[in-house]
Amino acid sequence: MITEKDLLTAINQLLAEEYPQTAVYINLCPQNFIRPSFFLEHVTTSCRDKSCKTIELTVDYTITCFMETDSHYHVDAESLMERQTEVIALFRSGYIMVGDRAVKVKASSSGFNEGEAYVDVQFEFCDDRADEAEEPTLISTVTTKVKLKEGESWDFQIST
Repeated sequence: MITEKDLLTAINQLLAEEYPQTAVYINLCPQNFIRPSFFLEHVTTSCRDKSCKTIELTVDYTITCFMETDSHYHVDAESLMERQTEVIALFRSGYIMVGDRAVKVKASSSGFNEGEAYVDVQFEFCDDRADEAEEPTLISTVTTKVKLKEGESWDFQIST
């Protein structure tokens, strides 16, 4: 079973490998954060039935890209756009390894704000239902009585 935390760890690892000198903040960005950096947050998880034993999950994350500021706290828009494009390219293969599974992934630009660029990352995969019932206990012995005629009967016992 793949969890949201597993996906978060996979994204974090990918960013850390590509940008080893860049901080990655997860689910909480401090007030005086370091630049350049990334802020990684879980947005939504949706679940649909696929079969009686399988569900299809769609999990969305947002990666916020921060670049250095000048003395007036302005960010170079061109470098910010380049960083956003580079991050999107990290997911270009269409999948990301999570444990021993290759999970389908899509990345897209979701705009800019003053000094920030956003990348939406969406995972889609099927998984087993978490609430799957335990295997039923099998019967080990069956005992039955068969009546043949009035007053006559045979007892049978079958064991596995």
